[in-house]
Amino acid sequence: MKKKPKSPPKAGAGKSRETAAPKKEAPDKSADGADETAAASADPLAGYDAAALRDLYLRAAADKENIIKRAEAEIKKARDFALNRFSRGICEVRDCLEAALSGGKTNEGVALTLKKLTAVMEDNGVRPVRPDVGAPFDPDLHMAVGVDSGGKHAANTVAAVVQCGYTLNGRVVRAAGVVVGQPSEKNGG
Repeated sequence: MKKKPKSPPKAGAGKSRETAAPKKEAPDKSADGADETAAASADPLAGYDAAALRDLYLRAAADKENIIKRAEAEIKKARDFALNRFSRGICEVRDCLEAALSGGKTNEGVALTLKKLTAVMEDNGVRPVRPDVGAPFDPDLHMAVGVDSGGKHAANTVAAVVQCGYTLNGRVVRAAGVVVGQPSEKNGG
């Protein structure tokens, strides 16, 4: 007995995708008792004709494109929001600098501005990298800008910090510029 191929339900029919698959019917027994649906049950798409399979494929491809577009829009929205928050903080720092320059109390204004800038940076995940003098040189966090061969500092240690470094959420934005200690040639270096 031949089965008629089934087509998937139309969009908006109120059925979920799980119900789009053809329903299994009771197995047909032929004269010799063999199960005709055994071969068909191995292939879940056996009950569809080419047009129905094409329709399913096009729907799946459209769903994939929609998911990608929604994800890209969400990423853009998150990025824009993060930049918006950081921009508002920087605007406040600029206001503080302008007030410090116009108010006459420059030292007090600059100190308040530095405090505000530090708070904005920390609120947005920017952390300073200020190694201690004598700390081991870490090439992941420090950038050697000079060598101190005076013998006052142990080899491969920080002799001086020239410029503070910064990380953003644990990732290095700018390595700290340091002078690296090196034993003097008199001391066996």
